[in-house]
Amino acid sequence: MNFEKTLAIDIGGTFIKFGVVEESGEISEHYKIPTLKFDSAKQFYDYVCDNIHDLKGIKRIGVSAPGLIDREFNVRSSAAPSLAAIYNTNISKEMEKRTQIYTTALNDGKAAGLCEVNLGKGKGTNLSAYLIIGTGGGGCICLGNKILGGADNFAGEFHFMAYPSDDEVVKVGRTIGMMGLVNSYNENVDETERATLGEEITRKALQGDETAKRVVDQWIHKIAIQCLNLIVVLNPDILCIGGGISEEGWFIEQVKEEYACISYEHFNRNTPFLTTVIDRCQYRNDANLLGAAIKANE
Repeated sequence: MNFEKTLAIDIGGTFIKFGVVEESGEISEHYKIPTLKFDSAKQFYDYVCDNIHDLKGIKRIGVSAPGLIDREFNVRSSAAPSLAAIYNTNISKEMEKRTQIYTTALNDGKAAGLCEVNLGKGKGTNLSAYLIIGTGGGGCICLGNKILGGADNFAGEFHFMAYPSDDEVVKVGRTIGMMGLVNSYNENVDETERATLGEEITRKALQGDETAKRVVDQWIHKIAIQCLNLIVVLNPDILCIGGGISEEGWFIEQVKEEYACISYEHFNRNTPFLTTVIDRCQYRNDANLLGAAIKANE
């Protein structure tokens, strides 16, 4: 992968991260600022650009952000309350008029997948899929080393897949994401014991808390079902799971074990023909920054 010196920006609901990607592909400088909620797009983009340390030598800017971002870099959906101001804006135009530097943008799940397929465990595959477990459960599909966008650049937005429940259809991302875990746990404990972070619950489960363990097992089961659905629809060479929780060794192993169990039963105890590999993403905290830089250098 050939890079020109690129400023990569990863816009998140809590922090906005910056990284300077050198021609070697190495990130030479990291820094971040808190994501603040603004009333207008002008205030938001001014805040981002005012906090760029230095544009000297920067040839391109690549931006990663949550929500649906179309091929013209318009933000077509609102993904976080703190980022409501950027809905219906064009990231490229807003950044370019402030920096005078060529700018591209893409969804954060697609950025992670683009990084992995070019630099990580998806490199060299014909078809790969990426399931990113964060607050929700987004992702990306790649053909060769390119993102499969579909008619509306919406392909791979696994968060929005429908998950049937007793009385409604819910988004898959709300069941397999970390907030899904938190909500399930809080429904099973007293108000004084409620958690705010998924990591609190997984830690309790590993320490032997019976309620936490039961809820985590159910959550893993839902993730494994999502893996099965993606493999049935796409049959990729590899399905990589990313997000902060994927760094925990027990998590990936438990997902793989549960997937093996449910697929064995689902296919009438006959699954040797399925060769898709399930693994964790190689690139973690830097995946979105590197993916944004790769997009800017295409």
